[in-house]
Amino acid sequence: IVASLILVCGISLPPILGVGSKYLKDKVARDVISGKKIIALAVTEVDAGSDVAQIQTTARREGDFYIVNGQKKFISAGTIADYFTTAVQTGSGHSLLLLERTMPGITVRRLK
Repeated sequence: IVASLILVCGISLPPILGVGSKYLKDKVARDVISGKKIIALAVTEVDAGSDVAQIQTTARREGDFYIVNGQKKFISAGTIADYFTTAVQTGSGHSLLLLERTMPGITVRRLK
């Protein structure tokens, strides 16, 4: 389990560390690195698989926020993650957004 969480953290935290704001680094990275929170990479989709060029999840900016529409599937640690580094399609191409599990509209379920 520990090795799995290290792998998941190793692919989902670097975007925050590399290009995230000081606020995000302080809020997210500190808690993830200390083990208080879990982060997952949300790329794979039902119709696109892990082909990033085919991602259907969209993000539309509304003021200071983004409205995200879409579904992700087969997310390692997804059922226990507090944060998701999420691949989306925006008007200017592909982007990564950090979504929190507690945000309105986000639901997580185990596949059967």
